[in-house]
Amino acid sequence: MHLFVLYELTSAVQWGVYCDEVLERERQRLRPHESHCAQNFALILAVLAILFLFGLLSLDHISDLPLAVSSLAVPLTAVLVHSLEIKARVEGHSKWRQPQLTSEFTEYPKERLPTKMFDGAVDLSKKRES
Repeated sequence: MHLFVLYELTSAVQWGVYCDEVLERERQRLRPHESHCAQNFALILAVLAILFLFGLLSLDHISDLPLAVSSLAVPLTAVLVHSLEIKARVEGHSKWRQPQLTSEFTEYPKERLPTKMFDGAVDLSKKRES
């Protein structure tokens, strides 16, 4: 789960750099391909929940149950933090799907920026490569 979240956050940063490069060079916004980040994260959570249930079922004594449940505090906190990170990633990614008027990055406040589909090939300037 942790590696998946790190991968998604890294790809979000790369996406932002690509968008910034295309916006500066071509004065266009990129439209991303569909992301299944939330569905993949939910699948990982389902697998973890199933593994935990199998662990509970394999307990030898019922007296071990409180210890097993109390040991969930740290993993559940990690899941909560990662869920918030994935939520922020999905919301940020969806904002790029709906191009709108912008005055933040352009010289002309009422200029409507054209949009092009992201094809995965963006040549970064030397400044952004580093």
